[in-house]
Amino acid sequence: MTLIEQDVGELLKHLQNSSTAAKVRSKRMFATHPQHEFPVPKGLADPGSQHWRLIELVLHLPWYLLTFAAVPEEDEAMLMQTWCLAWEHDLAHLLTTLDSSRVSGLICMMPGRTSKNHQWTSREIQEVWLIRTDDDSEFVQFIDFEGNELEECSKVHSSDNVVERRLLLRMGPMHSHVA
Repeated sequence: MTLIEQDVGELLKHLQNSSTAAKVRSKRMFATHPQHEFPVPKGLADPGSQHWRLIELVLHLPWYLLTFAAVPEEDEAMLMQTWCLAWEHDLAHLLTTLDSSRVSGLICMMPGRTSKNHQWTSREIQEVWLIRTDDDSEFVQFIDFEGNELEECSKVHSSDNVVERRLLLRMGPMHSHVA
C-alpha cells in the first residue's frame, strides 16, 4: 500500500460520518464555494464558465499545474493558460490530446507530508511516461530535470512487470517536444 493510499484510507476512517467524507469518496481534489465566486461581466468570460477568488484543496495529495500556449501561434504576445489538474490520469489524457510544442511547463505540487517543513512544495517535471504492466494496469511516471523518478507525484507501482512505456511529454530547456 502506498503512502497516498494509506493517507486516504486513514482520512476516510476519521470522516465516515461527516459531509467531508462524501467529498473524499467522490475523488474531488478542488472544491469551490458560492461565497468565493468572482463575478465576471457578461461578454468577458467564456459562456458557462465560472471564476473563483478561492478554491479549497479537499485532499492533501499531489496535483499538477500545466502551462501551455492557448493558441498555437509563433507570436511573442502569445496568451498562456495554466490548468490545475487533480489526477495523473487526467493529465496523461490531456497530454495525448494537446500539441506538446505548446506546453511551456509542468509542475507537481506535493503535500506537506513529503517535505521536512510540512509545507506544500513543488517539483518541475521534464518527462511524463504512460506505463502499462503485464496485468493491463496503467500508471503515470514523472521524471524531473535531474533524471530522477518522482514517485511522490504518482501512485507507486512495481516497474518489474512493465510491458509498454509511452513518452507523453519531454520538456527541453526552453520548450517541449515528444520524442
